[in-house]
Amino acid sequence: MHFSMCIFHWTWVNEQQIDVHYFYNTALNTDNWFDVFGIGSKFIAFVIYPLVKIGVSYLGLFVLFSSISMIGYVNLYKLLYQGIEDNLYKLIFSILLLLPSIHFWTSSFGKEALIFP
Repeated sequence: MHFSMCIFHWTWVNEQQIDVHYFYNTALNTDNWFDVFGIGSKFIAFVIYPLVKIGVSYLGLFVLFSSISMIGYVNLYKLLYQGIEDNLYKLIFSILLLLPSIHFWTSSFGKEALIFP
């Protein structure tokens, strides 16, 4: 579910000009890494700058950040299932972990993917 939402988000973003385009283009068009140092939107451009400069693609950044945010889901899964013996609760937690909106927002390269783990 998580990586399929990553690919869906990537295709959705390619049709629009939103934050991730700004992050990527800022890192791509900047010559000095510390020119993009800052908080907010500049922070992600700062984080991806070395990756962009060594040639990591736009899709590659999506997959990388999606993989990082997947750590959060694994930790949440372990936390929710710890000590639960009732199968109904396990089913409810499984359904909650499969909600697409959570995966959609954390599978892109952005602040959300780094905060979630």
